[in-house]
Amino acid sequence: MTYEEWNLALGQHFFNEEMAGRQVLLYANEDLIKKIGGADTALKDFIAAIHTGPPGTTRSGLCQKAVQAEERWRDRTTSYPPYLAHLVLFVIAAGTADDFADHAYYPRLWRLLGEDKTGAPPSFGQMIDLWSDLEKWCREDRHEELGQFAAWPRSGWIHVGMPWSQLILSDEERTILPRIFYLAEFDPTAPPATEVLIRDLISHGREHLRRQTIKLLSSTAAEDKTLRNALAEFVLEELSRWDGEVPSGEGGGGPAAFRVQTGLRICFDIDGFTRNARSYFRFKATRPFPTGGLHFDTGTQEQAWECTETYQGWSTPLALEAAPGGQRRIDAAQFDWKRSLVISDSETGWRARLRASPVRLFFKGARENLPGWVEGHKLQRECDFLLLATVQAAPAIREWGASACEAFQAYDLHGLPGGWQSFYGKKATRSCPDVDVLSLSPEIRVALSGGIKTGRGNTYFDFAPPAIVIENYSSIPQVTVHGAPVLPAAGDEPLWKLPPNLPLLTPIVVQVDESGKSIKRILRLQGPDMPAAWDTVPHRDSCGRILAIPLDQLSAQGGAVHGPIVMPPLPARPHLPTYLSSRIIFIGRTPGEIREWPEDDLPDTWHPVWALARVDRENWQVNFCGTAEHLTSPDIPRPLPDHSRVKAWKKSLWNMRRHTEVPDLPRLRELWKRYVKAAENV
Repeated sequence: MTYEEWNLALGQHFFNEEMAGRQVLLYANEDLIKKIGGADTALKDFIAAIHTGPPGTTRSGLCQKAVQAEERWRDRTTSYPPYLAHLVLFVIAAGTADDFADHAYYPRLWRLLGEDKTGAPPSFGQMIDLWSDLEKWCREDRHEELGQFAAWPRSGWIHVGMPWSQLILSDEERTILPRIFYLAEFDPTAPPATEVLIRDLISHGREHLRRQTIKLLSSTAAEDKTLRNALAEFVLEELSRWDGEVPSGEGGGGPAAFRVQTGLRICFDIDGFTRNARSYFRFKATRPFPTGGLHFDTGTQEQAWECTETYQGWSTPLALEAAPGGQRRIDAAQFDWKRSLVISDSETGWRARLRASPVRLFFKGARENLPGWVEGHKLQRECDFLLLATVQAAPAIREWGASACEAFQAYDLHGLPGGWQSFYGKKATRSCPDVDVLSLSPEIRVALSGGIKTGRGNTYFDFAPPAIVIENYSSIPQVTVHGAPVLPAAGDEPLWKLPPNLPLLTPIVVQVDESGKSIKRILRLQGPDMPAAWDTVPHRDSCGRILAIPLDQLSAQGGAVHGPIVMPPLPARPHLPTYLSSRIIFIGRTPGEIREWPEDDLPDTWHPVWALARVDRENWQVNFCGTAEHLTSPDIPRPLPDHSRVKAWKKSLWNMRRHTEVPDLPRLRELWKRYVKAAENV
């Protein structure tokens, strides 16, 4: 393979659409080169191509060739920066296992190149410009559509620290992170503080992470601080993208094995006059809810708990399924908050877990567009918060709050579980020892929260843009969006909203400056417009297969339909509301007139009066689908001779009456009651 071929293959490996919006590490070793080159001698071939250099270079030195390739490379037609293969070489050298000291980089590089030299190659100091240009290419040229990139130099080693920084996590370790997240019971929608994350990564990752990774996580050396924080930030980004999928083999076997894990959270509303707290459970998921909602078995309660999705991945408050008199919220205060609580839905494979803790932290729900107070898993600076603590934990909490918060006081609430005390705090300045939820992360963090994405990466619909969330700042940061300053949103939450009338399909730079540190995020907004033409969209048949064109058969091309459209003859049967649900029971006037669609064919010899549409496992909604005659002549005829059909008719009307939602119109409600009464006596 030529240098150009190696450069293209490496670019396609590291930067592609699958990595849109995700952080890219140029983690490379001999195994990767063998995989790309397809031969055991691929590393030798790769190094020979490096010595030859990029096409068109005339300089003789290793680094001089890379510098020359970088000059005005955007004026040439190339898919990836032409010096990428050189940067990969430097990373391979950093990870070479040799009998050199840990900090000895240059001997590793020369041995890899097969040369007996010492010291830095000429112009190696200029490689920092190439790393910076790669970051610029990802961010400004490609708008992070092929991945994000940032190099974190090891403290005190600005040049050789760049390749070392790409080895903080291997591809295999990145793949295994969801297993560690599962074992540590992390919630991707409420990540822990940095030090808690690092501690749990060490504890649960010893059997899965490399010795070098554990060593970096455990290091307290000043020269490792930058890389250690970078690794923690990288893992936090991966955690935020975790969809809760339980790794294979961890959810148990059999049909009841759970496949998705979410974090259950306590929420409560407070009556400002009486200070009564009404607590309940919610959770937030990073994946779509199953159709029909979720129905959890607690293992101890007779009735299942149910919920559906409500907003931005949040569930509705968990409630008793088919509770008498309508749904009833689960009273969270009836449970022991010091212990873990696990509920599961065996049909969908979802499981929700409340983490055990003697101290629970709550923030105002406004940051999530929710009412009341919502549980969080890490402390935030510049925020108001409520703390609930057991009697045993309360003394240490009081002592910490008095010295570490701008304001801290007891806040008596009624309706809490026995043995719990409540406190109000404001603007904490340091962590509370040995209390995970009262840990402050040392580094400022910027995230995009909410909004509706149009696909991979950070592209959102313009009618539903994200908000900017800034965590862990010690002084109010300066925020600019597309070059214009933006002020914080009203309230005490660390939110900044995007200004209106931002350009569409244009990279929008969000820049946050605080205490000498600058962080950038890039996003794009897109309207919901349909394309004017579908010329580049392939033709597909009714099964979704791509068709060769031109064709004279029926096909779809985006929103356009081509070919002969022949409507099949309509069945000689009445128009019935089959759109109401995937399962509908049609009931006629005569006992025995019943069809359970779609298992049964729709009736064609009698007209249904009622359509019972399934809402969830047990509940049904009653819909009138009869004629005017059914309203004016409500008498019930004698049953049909088919006893099994008559029994099913009675069951649907009488036995299921407690699980049916009757019509709102009084006339229809009374008619329904007449049918139910008749079914009782059939």
